[in-house]
Amino acid sequence: MDEPGTVNYIQWRSAADLQARYDGRKFQQKTVPLFHKLARTVRLLKTELAFTQHHPALEQGIEISPERDDYTVVIVFDTRPEDQKELLETLAQPDEWITTVPGYRSHTYFRGVDGTYVVNYAQWDSKEAYDAFHTLPEEQRPAGIRRGRERARTLVTGRQANTYRVTHSRSALPAKG
Repeated sequence: MDEPGTVNYIQWRSAADLQARYDGRKFQQKTVPLFHKLARTVRLLKTELAFTQHHPALEQGIEISPERDDYTVVIVFDTRPEDQKELLETLAQPDEWITTVPGYRSHTYFRGVDGTYVVNYAQWDSKEAYDAFHTLPEEQRPAGIRRGRERARTLVTGRQANTYRVTHSRSALPAKG
């Protein structure tokens, strides 16, 4: 939404299934070259779910679907491998305060499998709600939140962020058995 770009968010049943996909001839010889042809930059991020929280009103939990009107924010925090665990412990904490912020829907943290990044995937009601939260002066945030944000800044070596609207989703059929 803020800058041209696409996120292709895929969940796999297992790390082995994902690796099989990455090792496959079609993926290496057709898919990856096509990504590079279509995009200015390509970054394949293998992650594991580390933490998730959603607004209590979302009784069904988090859903990714074009039928929803979520304003989605994806932030990739680069970090040193020796700092990734602390960065996750700092950011990925239950947060009662954020559930009081107008427009908040959910946020999820993923650990980069290679240890060099953490991904934040967040859903908001609108751009205006997210911008109001994002630009909220630090002194208006709870003290514990401010301390965590200060600590996280010392652990982050780079940051990429953009906003999105979901335009397509599909799921595999449930496994028989």
